Amino acid sequence: MEVADTVGINSEVYGRLKRAVMAPSIGTLRRLCVALGISADEAFRLEPFGEPPAALEAAQPDDTLIRRLLRRVSVLSPRSVRTLVLVAANMPSDTWTKRAR
Repeated sequence: MEVADTVGINSEVYGRLKRAVMAPSIGTLRRLCVALGISADEAFRLEPFGEPPAALEAAQPDDTLIRRLLRRVSVLSPRSVRTLVLVAANMPSDTWTKRAR
């Protein structure tokens, strides 16, 4: 694989990173971003700096729920986190506002 060779990692490792089966080290993430010409925010599909995701913005009234969610997410594998993100992304938008109240 061209990207894997450029970054200096095994193509199997690159495949696992692409499938979110494993997370890259900070150094590998940096090399990947440079090789792909993207920022780390883009690599992780994060909102631009200073703009919180709409779901968290709607949930602000109850910081306790956010802290509980972050504690639970912090122990998940990268694959489980990706699954959770996909589930949340596919929830109807009214679900977020109902839960935040």
